[in-house]
Formats: sequence, structure tokens, C-alpha cells
Amino acid sequence: MKSTRRSFVHGAFLSGMVAASCFALTLPAKAQALSPAEAQQIATDAYVYGYSLITTEVTRVQMSNVPKVEGFNSPTGQFVNVPRYPPADYRGVSAPNADTLYSVAWLDLSEPQVFSHPDMGSRFYLFEITDLWMSDSESSPSKRTADGKAANYLFTGPDIPQTALKTIEANKNSMGEIVNGWVVSKGLGTYGPGDYLKRATVAAFGWPANNEHDAIYPYTEVDSAGQKLTGANKYTLTFAKDATPPVNGFWSITMYMIDGGWWFVPNALNKFTVSPRDNPKPNADGTLTLYFQNESPGKDKEANWLPAPKGDFLPMMRMYWPKGTSPSIINGSWKPPAVVKVN
Repeated sequence: MKSTRRSFVHGAFLSGMVAASCFALTLPAKAQALSPAEAQQIATDAYVYGYSLITTEVTRVQMSNVPKVEGFNSPTGQFVNVPRYPPADYRGVSAPNADTLYSVAWLDLSEPQVFSHPDMGSRFYLFEITDLWMSDSESSPSKRTADGKAANYLFTGPDIPQTALKTIEANKNSMGEIVNGWVVSKGLGTYGPGDYLKRATVAAFGWPANNEHDAIYPYTEVDSAGQKLTGANKYTLTFAKDATPPVNGFWSITMYMIDGGWWFVPNALNKFTVSPRDNPKPNADGTLTLYFQNESPGKDKEANWLPAPKGDFLPMMRMYWPKGTSPSIINGSWKPPAVVKVN
């Protein structure tokens, strides 16, 4: 079983709150000169500015304000190791993962911390390092950045960053390039000083996010005709021969129902993903067809089936350690095929 281990660094909360407070303190002097529309826009901007920070802080408190390691929670400075995938009814974080096993620790960097890991062998692994602003380290220890041998790392608190509210650049529908109906988001995990809405969108729909060199998560809500995906219909996704997602790690597709977030779909097979782990059967010509539908396509095709809900749904492709040279989703030389409605 391949596993990913993630570490979350608590270090920027104080500085982030100082920046937000300074922004708020400038408002009263100008309040009388503001129109209702301007006041509403300022409130909206302030909400968006702090959304990712507060979402991460709330998550930190929920996961670490406990007396002992239990479930998916652990006291600050201690790892919780979760030896199974989240259950079907898990709603702790939107767009949960059913591909990798997690170990999570929240660190208080008021004092330096040393992290050590054993020899990781040949398995795919990633110790994602992120702060409360959801900024990932591009050099997070991983199969991509290190040799997998036993290592020690020193974590120290950052200097107070100089942050300021700048132009909001993105939203959910413009988080990346649209390719065959799939939203291919890049540049996540590393944010510029004006990317507050970008952070907020990631916080709401897939907290936190990997660096694109570690993982890219294309997703789609529409079929090849641009119509919304729904379990009332049946769909296929077909990869050309030798053209499955090009990765150095591995790939999968996760099915989510859309219900105030993106959640697993309870089903009789307890199957939330489809991937090479399922040994899907290729077609006679070498292509590979996957089935997205509510009912089974038949016993002989269930290895290729991703159970869908009866209502609206969203498939998300996970490409771990995507290839950097052609064919590559990073440089655009590989593109995910469209989801096709079955007539």
C-alpha cells in the first residue's frame, strides 16, 4: 500500500491576524464617506481575505484541541496516524481522499521542532508542509524532492510577512484552464500576495492543496456537451491506448456528490475511486473506458465502474507526481478526455 504523510505547520496565524486587524482599523475613519455598495464590497473583500486563514485555524482547533490521539485528531506536536481511508459519511474536510493514508501533525513553532522519518523505501510519499495561509513548501519532503532515505528536518517559525490586500484574481470557475470540460488547476500551494480569493476557494473545496509538481487534481462538473453531470444519466470516460494520466507516482479518479461541498458517495461496493489498483479491463483496441453511473454497468465491468449518486456529481482526477516532460499535464501536452453521456 502506498502512503502519503502530511505535516501541517502552525506558524503564521499571529502575523496574519495582525495584518487583518490593521486593515480593519482603517475603516471607521472613512465609514461616513462610504456608500452602502462600497461598504458591502469592503466587507466582502475582508471576508474573502481571511476565509482561508480562518478555515485553516478552525480546522486546526478542531483537530488539535484534544487530550489524546484519537480518530483523526491529536494534540499539538503529536502525529495521528490513520491506517484506513475515510468512511463514506466522513465530512471533516471537503473532497476527502481515498487514495492515500494520512499522518497529520500540527506544530507550534514558538519553539523550533525537529521532524525525523525512517527510510521510505520505494513507496510514493509526501510530507506536505503548509502554514495557516495554506502556503505549501515547494521543497516538502517527498518521493519527488528527496531520495527516500531516513532524514531529519528542522522547522522554525517564519518572520512576520508583509501582507496586503491586493486585487482578487480568481474564483472557483477560473481556478485553472478548462480542458475538455475539466478544470485543470495549477500553481496551487504557492500563492502570491493578491491571491486571497484563490486561497479561499481552495479552503472551501479542497483544503489545503498540493504543489503542482507533487499532485494535480483536475475535476469536471460537465459532459462533452457542456451539460451538468447527474446520476440520472450514464457516462463514460475513455483514455486512448497508452494515454492514461502520465505520472511518476500514480493516478485515480474520485467520485463526489455535490451537497454543500464535495463528499463521498455511499454505495454497496464501498468504492469511492477507480484507479489501476482496481485492475480495470482495457478494451480490445487497448483503450480504457471507465463508467460513471448510479447503477452497475454489469459484473464484468465493475472494475471500471465509479459509482455515482442519483443527483449532481463531480469526478476528480488525482495525478500524483505528474510527469514534467511530454506527455505532461503540466506543460499541456497531455489533456484529460471529455466525459461522454451514453445515449
